Amino acid sequence: MADKPTYEELEQRVKELEQQASKRKEAENQVKHQAEFLNLVLESLPHPFYVIDAFDYTIKVANSAAHMGPLSKGTTCYALTHRSDRPCGSEGHPCPLEKIKETKQPVTVEHLHYDKDGNPRNVEVHAYPIFDSEGNVSQMIESSLDVTDRKRAEEALKKARDELEKRVEERTSELVAANEQLRQEIEERKRAEEGLQYRAEFEKLVSAISTNFMNLSADEIDSGINHALKKIGEFAGVDRSYVFQFDDKGTKMDNTHEWCAKGIEPHIQRLEGLLVDGFPWATGKLKRLETLHIPRVADLLPEASHEKKEFQSKGVQSLVNVPMVSGGSLVGFLGFDSVRAEKSWAEEDMALLKTIGEIIVNTLERKRAEEEIRNLSRQLIGAMEDERRRVARDLHDEFGQAVTGLHFGIEALRNSLPVELKDQETRCDELIGMVEQLGDTVRDLSSELRPDMLDHLGLIPTLEWYIDDFAKRTQDFQIDFQALGVKKRPSSEIEIVLYRILQEGLNNITKHAKAKRVSVLLAYSHPKLILTIKDDGIGFEQTKGMLPFGAKKQGIGLLGMRERAASVGGAIDIRSSMGKGTVIRAELPVALKKAGG
Repeated sequence: MADKPTYEELEQRVKELEQQASKRKEAENQVKHQAEFLNLVLESLPHPFYVIDAFDYTIKVANSAAHMGPLSKGTTCYALTHRSDRPCGSEGHPCPLEKIKETKQPVTVEHLHYDKDGNPRNVEVHAYPIFDSEGNVSQMIESSLDVTDRKRAEEALKKARDELEKRVEERTSELVAANEQLRQEIEERKRAEEGLQYRAEFEKLVSAISTNFMNLSADEIDSGINHALKKIGEFAGVDRSYVFQFDDKGTKMDNTHEWCAKGIEPHIQRLEGLLVDGFPWATGKLKRLETLHIPRVADLLPEASHEKKEFQSKGVQSLVNVPMVSGGSLVGFLGFDSVRAEKSWAEEDMALLKTIGEIIVNTLERKRAEEEIRNLSRQLIGAMEDERRRVARDLHDEFGQAVTGLHFGIEALRNSLPVELKDQETRCDELIGMVEQLGDTVRDLSSELRPDMLDHLGLIPTLEWYIDDFAKRTQDFQIDFQALGVKKRPSSEIEIVLYRILQEGLNNITKHAKAKRVSVLLAYSHPKLILTIKDDGIGFEQTKGMLPFGAKKQGIGLLGMRERAASVGGAIDIRSSMGKGTVIRAELPVALKKAGG
C-alpha cells in the first residue's frame, strides 16, 4: 500500500494544478482572442473568403460577405457560389480546388458566382493550398474578388475598341479607296500631261518638217521626204514609214519613199507598179479619204483577207495609212508600219499625220511645178541659144561675106582710080578701114552671141579665149583663170550655161564692182562642176530684197544667171560685204538630168 501523500505534497500538487489551469485558461483566452481577431479580420474583408475541405468541398470557414445568415453545416462551395448540386469543372469554369490538388500551387480563375442577393457576378477566384503534416493538400483558401464592373468595363472597352477598329477599318478602306482614286487620277493626269507633251513635241516636229520643206530646192525634195519619214518614224516608235504615189490615171501606185528602222527589211525596190484595185478594201477606204487605222492586223475581217495576207507576209502587226489629197482627188498615201510590236494611234496623232501628208503633197506638187518650170525655162533658153547660134551663123556667113565683098569692091575701085585722083584714093582707104572695123565688130558680135569654138573645142578653151579677149577689150582689171579636175567635157547645155554665167559675171564686175583683180576658178567636185568668180571690188551689204552690185532691177542679167543655173538643176550663191568684194559661186551638174528625173 502506497504511502499517503503528505500535506505538503498535496499542497504542491494543488498549486501545480492551479498553475496548469491558469495556463490553460490563459491559452484558451489567447485562442479565443486569436479566433476573434481572425474572425474580425475575415469580417473586415469586403469580398467573400472561404476555407474549403479538399475532400468533400464543404466550407469550413466563411466570412459574412460570402453568405447571408448562418451557414449550414456541410454546405459545399459549389452549392453556395454556383447554386449547383455538383462541383464545377467545365472548360469555361475550371475548379480551382482540383487544379491546386493537381499542381499544389496557387491558382487564379474567373468564375460566375451568385451573390447574397442571388445576382450573378463575375468574380476572380484566388485559391491557395493548405497542406497537412504529410504535405498533402487538405484544405484550400479561396478569396473571390468581384470583377463584374471591371468585366463590364472590359467588355465596354472591347466593344469600343471593336467599334473603333471597325471605324478605323472603314476609314482605312475609305482612305485606301480615296488613295486609289487619287492614284488613278494622278496616273490619268500624268498620261494626259505626257499625251499633251507628246502632241506638243509632235506638232513641233511637224512645224520643223514644214519649215524645212519650204527651204528645199526641187532637187532636195526627195531626200527631204526621206528625212521627214525618218524623223516621224523614230519619234512615233514605228518600224517603217513610207509614201505611195498613184499614177495620173489612178490605176497604179509606186512606193516612192521609204524609211526603215535598224533591222527592218526595206520593200521599196519591189513595190512598183502595183495595181490599186489589187487592194480593194484598203484603197476603197483611202479613196473615200478615210484614214486606214489597223491596230491589230490579225483581227482584220474576211473582206480584208487579201490585205491581211499582204501585211502579214511583211511581218506587219499594226499600221496606219493617211490619204494624200490634191485638188480633192487621192494622189497617194502616207503610211507607218509596226513590225516588232502592236501599236494604236490616237485621233489627234492621226490628224497630225494628215497634216504631214498634206505637207508632202504640197511639196511634191511644188517639185512637179518647179520641174515643169525648169523644163520650160530649159526649152526657152535652148530656143534662145538656137536663135543666137542662127543669128551668129548668119552674121558670120551672110553678113561676113557681104562685108568681105564690100572690102574687095572698094579696094578694086581704089586700084582703078587714076593717079591724079588722090582725094578719092584717100577716101577709099578710109572706107576700107571702116569696112575692116565693121568686119571685126561683126565677128565680135557673132562670138558674143555664140562662139563656134564652144561647140568645136569645148568649155575650157572657150573660157580661156573669152577671158583673154575680155581683158584686152576692157583693160579695167586683171583676170586670173584656173581649171582643176575637169577631165571630161560636160554636156553642151551645161557648157553654154557656165559660159553665159561667166559673161554676165564679168559684165557686172565691169559695171559696178570697181575691181582691180578678178579670179575665175572652174573645178570638178563630184558630182558637180563649180564655177567661182571672185573680185576685190567695193562689194555691197547683203540685205533681204537688195540686189548685188547696186543693180536697180534684175533683168536678163542676174535673174538670167539664176534661171539658167536652175534650168539645168544647178544653183548660184552670191556672197558680198562692203569693201571686201564679191564671190559668185555656181554649182551645176556635169550632165543634164532627164525631165522629171
